[in-house]
Amino acid sequence: AESPCFSAYLSSDETTVVANSFTTVVFDSEDYDLGSDYNTSNGVFTAPTDGIYWFHFNLTMVNQIDNVIDFTIRLLSSNGESYAYATDINEGQFEDNATIEPHTFAVSAQIKLDSGQNVRAQYFSATTNGDIDAESTHDGQTVNRITYFQGNLVRAL
Repeated sequence: AESPCFSAYLSSDETTVVANSFTTVVFDSEDYDLGSDYNTSNGVFTAPTDGIYWFHFNLTMVNQIDNVIDFTIRLLSSNGESYAYATDINEGQFEDNATIEPHTFAVSAQIKLDSGQNVRAQYFSATTNGDIDAESTHDGQTVNRITYFQGNLVRAL
């Protein structure tokens, strides 16, 4: 059997940001998915075997207005545990309603999962402004896969 290992990414910008609720990011494309354990339709990785798994979630926001009071990303497992929060809290500072530079958030975690348990990458935004970016251009070069979710089995138990 293949050792579970996947790398999924957004193929286009997500322009509908949900406010005031943790929302699962559905990465609709994959570079690889050994074992077919990541679902590109619902954004969920399901563990095929008991083990310790490593996950990484990278998300880039663009076109945000500087009055966003709270933006957070996390990894959530089906056992109800949240892992590896990354938060940007404005708390009323620097608010002149200007568009701010892209913000990249990244979290990683090792998570013990039983067979059938799952993990998803989520964001929370206090407002609907901004887009989740799929690619970026820097010095004339297009860089895609800047918002992605990866994981692999570290050790079977």
